[in-house]
Amino acid sequence: MRQVEALAVTHQRESFVPVDGEERPLRHAILWLDERSRAQLKWLDRTFGSDALHELTGKPPSMTQSLPKIVWLLQNEPETVRRAARFLDVHAFLVHRLTGLYATSLASAGPLGLVDMCRGEWADGLMRDLGLRPNQFVPLVAPGVVMGGVSAEAASATGLPQGLPVVAGAGDGQCAGLGASV
Repeated sequence: MRQVEALAVTHQRESFVPVDGEERPLRHAILWLDERSRAQLKWLDRTFGSDALHELTGKPPSMTQSLPKIVWLLQNEPETVRRAARFLDVHAFLVHRLTGLYATSLASAGPLGLVDMCRGEWADGLMRDLGLRPNQFVPLVAPGVVMGGVSAEAASATGLPQGLPVVAGAGDGQCAGLGASV
């Protein structure tokens, strides 16, 4: 029987949760399929221009992205945004729970709509223009990078071996395609 050599995190992209400094969720997560932010999508187009956002982030603004949902939070739950120590995509949430470290894969964060895809970094200027703090977003790492090892606490909770390398992955659909050799 082969031993598990590493764990790669793959997940449902565009879903996120704001958490406080103790990593307690400040509200329920907002999922990729949530469509409450139609007005914010129009606001983004009027304020920044869809073409400019597309050029910056590599994607035109859409209802799938987190960007209009975060704008919805800014406009409807400003206290939640103010209190948020971090906005965690599913990848960052799982990596933190497994390793105690805060980071997410660039392949996971890109569809949030807040990454400067030419630089491969968070779009800090866009974040500031929206009223977000860049330190509310965790460091980005390239897919395939070993992000840390499974902590003793996570090993006890999951049955995974302590120290098992946790590798930056990508979205569920992309990894499913890779696994199917598509």
